[in-house]
Amino acid sequence: MIRIVKGDITKISDVDAIVNAANVSLLGGGGVDGAIHAAAGKGLLNECFLLNGCAVGQAKITGAYDLPCEYVIHTVGPVWKDGTEGEAELLTSCYKESLKIAKEKGIRKIAFPSISTGSYNYPISYAAFTAMSAVRAFVKENPDCFDLIEWILYDDMTYAIYNEEYIKFNEGFYDDVVPSDMKDDLLEKFSDFTTKVHTNEEEEYEDLLDGAYLIDFTKAKKTFRLTLGRSFKLEFEGLEKRYQPYVKDYDIMIHDIEGLISGSRYAIACYINDEWALSFLGKGTCNKEKIRDIIAGSMMARDMATKYLINRIHQYGLLAKCNFWKAKSNKKYTFAKEDFLDTESFGEE
Repeated sequence: MIRIVKGDITKISDVDAIVNAANVSLLGGGGVDGAIHAAAGKGLLNECFLLNGCAVGQAKITGAYDLPCEYVIHTVGPVWKDGTEGEAELLTSCYKESLKIAKEKGIRKIAFPSISTGSYNYPISYAAFTAMSAVRAFVKENPDCFDLIEWILYDDMTYAIYNEEYIKFNEGFYDDVVPSDMKDDLLEKFSDFTTKVHTNEEEEYEDLLDGAYLIDFTKAKKTFRLTLGRSFKLEFEGLEKRYQPYVKDYDIMIHDIEGLISGSRYAIACYINDEWALSFLGKGTCNKEKIRDIIAGSMMARDMATKYLINRIHQYGLLAKCNFWKAKSNKKYTFAKEDFLDTESFGEE
């Protein structure tokens, strides 16, 4: 059983082991790490002295001492930088290595905190997604090893975000699909389009992965493109959006494409100094105020990109192109840095 609980992980008594979001020294710190050391007593610190630290992404086990469980598994999460330095892979490893140790020790009930989302600044929504994905993959490969895997989350916001991800988990969001296996389904769904299917056997598309497909769907001189590789990638008029290889994401992608074609959605592509910066889907009416709010919200959701993008907007301004499938002409909006100065976290450095 997997579940999400709001509470204090140092007081959980329904598991055999809790996981500590430790630092590389394993000698205690702030946040959940400090709370676990404080609750466990000096015995935990003394044993941790003998472990010679722990590498990022790895895990080590100790006794629990004064805690109401038998073991503490210490794992060191990654510090969030910009999302491009292997943070997701390292966080995935934290969960897998912790579960691997638990399996070896015969631990059947285990509780996790939200690893790396405190002082290590990992965005909570990304961390929750990675956590669920990692645990699901391990359990799938190691069935019947655990009776209970739970996340014990201290504050309301973290609990809400993890719970939302857990709901997606139960609704089938994480059921796997292989993108390349969906080629025939997509060709059937959009059979009224003219299609061109490409593979890496063509010189122009040699960068495609083995077994991957790139498909152009064209109707009335408009084209959208799908790449079926490790994930799904949708492209339309400057829009670039990726969807994970899960059933729910596949359904969301189909819904987005149908929205573009019907006109209920539009693609927004943003450029700074003629260079593509970001893109996303809009819905409903299109006007400058709404587009400005969408851009601001989108950039705040991309914590790793905010400073870079804002610095470039301050220097060059930003051009947003709103592209509609059925429109004869599309809309363009130009923004200066002043358009974002009243948005939280978007001020001058």
